[in-house]
This record gives sequence, structure tokens and C-alpha cells, in this order.
Amino acid sequence: SKLKYLDLSGNYISSLSVLALGSCSRLQTLLLSDNFLTRLDGINQLKSLRVLKVDKNKLSRIDSSTFDGCESLRVLCMRKNAFRTLKHVTKLAHVRELHLDENRVDDLEEISWLAYLTRLRILSLARNKVSSEYQRYVEFVTTCCRSLEQLDGEKLVYK
Repeated sequence: SKLKYLDLSGNYISSLSVLALGSCSRLQTLLLSDNFLTRLDGINQLKSLRVLKVDKNKLSRIDSSTFDGCESLRVLCMRKNAFRTLKHVTKLAHVRELHLDENRVDDLEEISWLAYLTRLRILSLARNKVSSEYQRYVEFVTTCCRSLEQLDGEKLVYK
């Protein structure tokens, strides 16, 4: 298939298995926001995928193999889901933008998982408990994410 861009946002999709993603080998952008997804099964078949947006779904966890082989992925948006942990993002070494606004991350220690994302430039955890309840949030994030340039919509200035 020559398909490079696919927008299936707002289509009441609850499972990716019906999409036959394996036949979309050249797909670079996949928009699945505002659906009912609880899992991202089959995403690892999309070796050319650069942008994945799954905002406003029912995701609460990601299996350890979900992003296996997704070395092309650069932008991942998972806003308004139900994530409590960031452990699932450790395999996303090539991701440059990660948007996790309005999830349920409330433990500052979860930020340490982001240290695996050595190319991360833009991170958003706004409206998670972790971003508002800890005085040392920004300091902790920038210690873990040395390459970060923007946090929660604000440009970072290092002293």
C-alpha cells in the first residue's frame, strides 16, 4: 500500500485488529484520537510510522512489545487517556515529542523512565498530578531528560 497518512479520529474504534495495519507498510502518520481504544495492538507492524496520535481514548497501559520496531516514530500524542505509569515509553528511544497531558501520572518517580528517551526535545505532562503537586517537578524532569528543550509548552532555559 502507498498510503502515508490516515486519519481515523472520532470513528468509535475500539480495536485496531479490524484495521489490517500490516498492509500499511508505508504509513507515516496515523491519527486515532477520540475513539475507544484500550490497546495499541499491531502498531509495531508500522515500521515507517513517524507520527501517532491517540489522544482521548481509553488507554491505561501499554504492553512491553507495543512499540517494538517503531524506530521511525518521532511524535507520540497520548493526551487525555488514563496512564499512571511512563514505563511503557522506555523503548521509544527515537521519539522527539511526547504529549501525555491530562493522564493520571501522580508519582514523581515515574519521570525517571523518561531518561531512556535520549532524543526527547518536547515533553508535555500538563494537567497530570505530577506536574502540579511537586515543587521540584521541572528540576527533576530536566535532570532525567537532558536533551529537553520544551516542557509543558514552555521553552526551557538552562543556567
